[in-house]
Amino acid sequence: LDDSEASLISTDDPLVLGNDKQFWVPDATVGIFITNNFLYAGASMTDLFGSNFKLGDGNLKDNFSTVRNYNIMFGSRYRLENGFKFEPSLLFRANKLDFQTDISLKAFYQDEYWLGLSYRTNNTIVTMVGLSVDMFYFAYAFDASLGSIKNYTSGSHEIMMGIRLGDKSTRRLRWIKKDEVDFEM
Repeated sequence: LDDSEASLISTDDPLVLGNDKQFWVPDATVGIFITNNFLYAGASMTDLFGSNFKLGDGNLKDNFSTVRNYNIMFGSRYRLENGFKFEPSLLFRANKLDFQTDISLKAFYQDEYWLGLSYRTNNTIVTMVGLSVDMFYFAYAFDASLGSIKNYTSGSHEIMMGIRLGDKSTRRLRWIKKDEVDFEM
């Protein structure tokens, strides 16, 4: 925590005075993802430890802790003959404070380019665009709020980059289907 350039309204704020400048907050996440050629589903939990941390000099009533989050997702893929693929999906996120759902639709062209649109139940629209070049993935997303917070923000931008290690073939799964003669390589 670097408060050297903070503009304090109250110079005796207990969250700043006597606060440790560095502290360690461990965390763990666990998840599972299952897929086939048509459907996929996944579940995950984040902030498993619910780690506590204390701000201030000890006179504060409450400590702070991370909130465990639960995520469940479902989706399917519809491949058309003209090189297009559509992927509708649902994502449910919950914690002890909030529950929200993302309803999304992505359109892929030749598995290299994609566009997407998502509605989040907290009154947010998300637009997405991406491309894949060899083993690299690049994407951009813009979140625009439709709720009362839109008076205070012009939205948020997200840039994503990824890399696929290994190949896209099913060769690594050969041990699962030992008796399959016509196995794709």
